[in-house]
Amino acid sequence: RWLRPPDDGGAVWFNILVIHQNKVEHNPKNTISLEAHIPDWFDFVLWGHEHECLIEPQKRADKDRDGNTWVTQPGSTVATSLIAGEAKRKHAGWIDVRCPRDGAPQF
Repeated sequence: RWLRPPDDGGAVWFNILVIHQNKVEHNPKNTISLEAHIPDWFDFVLWGHEHECLIEPQKRADKDRDGNTWVTQPGSTVATSLIAGEAKRKHAGWIDVRCPRDGAPQF
């Protein structure tokens, strides 16, 4: 069950989830599925633990949802093993969130 702040009618919230868990199914006991486990009211999901760098935010790709969730997977900043995902360029990043008074949060 997920808890959210109460809607007081005037507050603007930016809901960010930082998770450090397998997204790719290596073992069903150690995998979190974005589609099955993470509500679409999150504005931004920063997915850690996976080594491949997919740092450019991507819109949530669920077929049956039209939420506004963006997902980034920065990956490890250095090569940690000899697999194809580790051969790609590495990055580090930051997020700057701005919440205008008359609109939705922007990042």
